[in-house]
Amino acid sequence: MTLSFRGLAWHTQASKNRIKDVMPKKMTPEEYGRKGGLIGGPSRSRKLSPARRRAIAKKAGKARANALSPEKRREIARKGAMARAARLTAQKRQEIAQKAGIKGGAARASELSPERRQQIARTGALTRAARLKP
Repeated sequence: MTLSFRGLAWHTQASKNRIKDVMPKKMTPEEYGRKGGLIGGPSRSRKLSPARRRAIAKKAGKARANALSPEKRREIARKGAMARAARLTAQKRQEIAQKAGIKGGAARASELSPERRQQIARTGALTRAARLKP
């Protein structure tokens, strides 16, 4: 049974031989927005074409990436690359390196000048020392 009074609705319900009035919950504007979004979002996505959904997802991804600092983006990219590399077999890694014209450790080092090798070694030592400092 619903009673109306000046546009407000009170709902009455019977509970164990008692009738109690239950006022509808007052919602904040944020709650109304969330409730509407939960209903409207999936409905809207069903009406969009796959190409349009992809375009929206790309735009959202770029916005999320731009919100990150460059250091955080680099860290995420590095972790992703490491995860992909971990899934590769040694033979597949070698094939990829050959296609890209990348030479591994000793072959590459033999082509470097002694000065360049020293410079690389110094840079590596400085980097390791910086990581060790508290």
